[in-house]
Amino acid sequence: MIRFKCSLTGLCCKASPITLQSFEEMLVSLLAESMSIDVEIAPAYTIYDALSNQWIALSYTLYLNDDNRCPFLSKNNMCLLHSIYKPFICRTYPYVPREVQYLVNSELKLIIPQVVYGVSTRCPVIEAHKPLISKYFEADANFIKEYMPNEYRAAMEAERARLVITTLLSNLWREGLVELMQKPPPMGSDRFINAYSLLQRYNPRLPYILGIHGVVEKIKLAKAAND
Repeated sequence: MIRFKCSLTGLCCKASPITLQSFEEMLVSLLAESMSIDVEIAPAYTIYDALSNQWIALSYTLYLNDDNRCPFLSKNNMCLLHSIYKPFICRTYPYVPREVQYLVNSELKLIIPQVVYGVSTRCPVIEAHKPLISKYFEADANFIKEYMPNEYRAAMEAERARLVITTLLSNLWREGLVELMQKPPPMGSDRFINAYSLLQRYNPRLPYILGIHGVVEKIKLAKAAND
């Protein structure tokens, strides 16, 4: 079996804006500040909270810079985040979400993420292996696990993190601490809050649950050393 191996062209870092989960927005913003890198990040998928009259951002978009490249991609195509924290979308590429939905059940007060993954043909390695992928991808459920084990594992970790965030947010909903709706009232607010930041108020150990506590401490120490 041929296995996927990144060719390090950096093309994926120039193809499109980068999608971040809510806690990744926090990490990337801290890293940008510590590295003195200008970034443009905006809320992507949001859900409205009627109690606080604001939007809760479940995901964000990190935009490419003026050179149409990720702000953290060096001139020699090296990722400046690689040894600290790479967002899930970067670790899973070219096995990436084709479709991400958050099903909101108002009766049960549940948010259920549904994600469909696919293989990006923008990757030159995938293009070269297209006949193999076309032959096995739909027919063999274990093909992706064997062809790109690291990327598949990262995708499973990404979905675990997504489920942690939506489960905890659903818990707040059932406890009456938020009142979620996909469509806001006519005079809804245009204010936003990061889902991770909101949840950490009620779950101080959230960085440990998500496994990012070490990354946060590493960033803070690096920033302190540079100040």
